Amino acid sequence: MTEETMLAELESFLPEIINTLLQTTLTSDMIGKICEMLIKETINQICTTWINDSDTTIGMECDWTDWLIQEIPLNPSSSKYIEEALAITDENEFTKIYVEHKQYGKQDIYITVIDNSLIFSTKYKILYNYCIDNIS
Repeated sequence: MTEETMLAELESFLPEIINTLLQTTLTSDMIGKICEMLIKETINQICTTWINDSDTTIGMECDWTDWLIQEIPLNPSSSKYIEEALAITDENEFTKIYVEHKQYGKQDIYITVIDNSLIFSTKYKILYNYCIDNIS
């Protein structure tokens, strides 16, 4: 399953999950935490899949900047939820998560959301420069 497919599945199920949870006795805070956990887990899987891709691994080994950045378009209706789950409050803010690379162990991934796109990289500076060049 590709990164885009995983995110598209989350986006398609999120409204249904929220509606189902609203019919329970859970508080809105609890529902928000459940959605946040689902989003974070999906993003972690997306980043783990991406970093373990052979092209990304080669990019990491050779420091090929173009291969160390990934952008996935988001559904505008889910973009807000993803920003909230990642605690991103403005377009200059990045979140760092850790994923497991099969060869190299724990790796940092830097993530942000800009213009309804999830953007992430293995290097802070690459993500920063990419975002500065692509802010509309």
